Amino acid sequence: LMTDSHHLDYAQLLLSETREELARADAKVSVLLATAGVIGGIVSGAIAAGRWSPGRLATWAMVTWWLGVAIAALGIVALSIAFVPRVGHPDDKSALRYFGHVARFRSSEDLMDAIRNIHGQLLERTVSQLWLLSNIVSRKYSFIRLALAAFGIAVLAMIISAVAG
Repeated sequence: LMTDSHHLDYAQLLLSETREELARADAKVSVLLATAGVIGGIVSGAIAAGRWSPGRLATWAMVTWWLGVAIAALGIVALSIAFVPRVGHPDDKSALRYFGHVARFRSSEDLMDAIRNIHGQLLERTVSQLWLLSNIVSRKYSFIRLALAAFGIAVLAMIISAVAG
């Protein structure tokens, strides 16, 4: 039989693991954005240097190339969305379960008054943060999957058009 103390310990363990997963997701986004930037720079540099141009491709290949570029841009947008911090929270700030609630107070005195009125909400606060961060991690990974799919399709389209066009 689990007591409230056991529930709190378990929720805090899950919250800690969720925070670690959030950091891993952000690291993946950073690496993928940096990689996309490097690849984009290499391709742009080759085009700017006049070594190659999508304008020299057959019409179907040029359309395929630019479709690949557009899909790659979609991947970059998806990663950018995943990287944007989530600062909103649906609960009332008086619950004081999230840094966003604290930031809504106009003064430290108002915050101190609110903290003094908190009684026995540690489990609820932990569960609230666990729910919020778990949803953030889930959304980040959805955008990462979208970006990876977009990059895969884009690379395929761009290679086919450059080689066959």
